[in-house]
Amino acid sequence: HNAKAVGEVFNVGNPESISINDLAKKVKILTKSKSKLTHIPYEKAYEKGFEDMRHRRPDITKLKNLTKFKPRFSIDNILQDTIEFFEE
Repeated sequence: HNAKAVGEVFNVGNPESISINDLAKKVKILTKSKSKLTHIPYEKAYEKGFEDMRHRRPDITKLKNLTKFKPRFSIDNILQDTIEFFEE
């Protein structure tokens, strides 16, 4: 418990950044998939009027300064655990 954190809002996550294309390539490699990657325009992937952030990367500076938090898992760790879960 840190009294300085009371009433504050914090970003929580892993600031490691990766594109969807690179993420898909990692999944293919880790799963040994022969699937073909197909690129479609953003406008075709989502319904008309849908808005989303094109890039997400949480700034965890405030969280780290007050709690010494640092992510324990990388994207590769998380993908491997997820793949193993679904293979069981």
